[in-house]
Amino acid sequence: AANEIDNNIRDFQATGIVRLVEVEWIKPTSRGFWQAQFITMDYYPNVKKPIVNIWRAYVRAVFAPIPYEQNPFGFLITNYAIAYIGTPDDPVSYLNTAAEIRSEIYEY
Repeated sequence: AANEIDNNIRDFQATGIVRLVEVEWIKPTSRGFWQAQFITMDYYPNVKKPIVNIWRAYVRAVFAPIPYEQNPFGFLITNYAIAYIGTPDDPVSYLNTAAEIRSEIYEY
């Protein structure tokens, strides 16, 4: 995984892409399980408007004494998954899709 991350960073640098990340919210959902929603803004060379995408991360974490200066809070991620949510103009939401299908099948 570390090599893949390094390769992606090198690719971004070589092509001149700049990615900004903005965290919209972080919510604890149960003990040790968190959700976070964030936006990526990719700026390509010679293009004024960024490509904006919305993502949601599902994170399992524990608080543990970790002897690293880069982690002063002792927050250790044990597992995570990332889901694509969509764009600000056209969000893809499984809840909206499920509601549409339900309304087509059942009449209330």
